[in-house]
Amino acid sequence: MLQQELEAQFHFVARNPRIGSDSSHLLKGMRRTNVRDYAIYHWPIAGRIIIMRAIHGARDIDATFFDDSVE
Repeated sequence: MLQQELEAQFHFVARNPRIGSDSSHLLKGMRRTNVRDYAIYHWPIAGRIIIMRAIHGARDIDATFFDDSVE
């Protein structure tokens, strides 16, 4: 089930914060991993992981997509 796969990936990312491809062009330090057709954008900061978005990979993403995510 997709939800279980996404949750398993969230836990994997939490244990391996530098995993995935660099997505710093969207937000400095952001990383991306994939589950099926979904992209998980996460941000390792201050000893923790913030899952920014889990969205379908077909979406056209740019930096403005994350503007309201970080205060």
